[in-house]
Amino acid sequence: MVWGQIAGAVIGGVMANKAAKKQANAQNYATEMQMRGYTDARPYIQDMYKGGTDALKAKLDAGYYGGPTYAGLNDMQTNALDGQYNFGNTAVGAGQDFMKTAGGFGNNYANLYN
Repeated sequence: MVWGQIAGAVIGGVMANKAAKKQANAQNYATEMQMRGYTDARPYIQDMYKGGTDALKAKLDAGYYGGPTYAGLNDMQTNALDGQYNFGNTAVGAGQDFMKTAGGFGNNYANLYN
């Protein structure tokens, strides 16, 4: 009877070992299927990171921009500024002419009501 128990234990151990291997293989397959999207895209993802790294390195190696940082005025802006300047000069002259013409009003008032 002892041999039967030993044989049962050995057969049970062999079967359990076989079942554990199948379970491990099934788990590995499930993990592989879960990761399939990443592993299939991995070369493209690595190329994307490499491209970004290369672009950053090239930009850093190029140094800072030494050219002009402001755009010049276009014709419409120049004409508008010239028009405002000319209007202002005309308005100053008009004000001076008005004061020449009407400036004596205060003196005239003082003389009338002295």
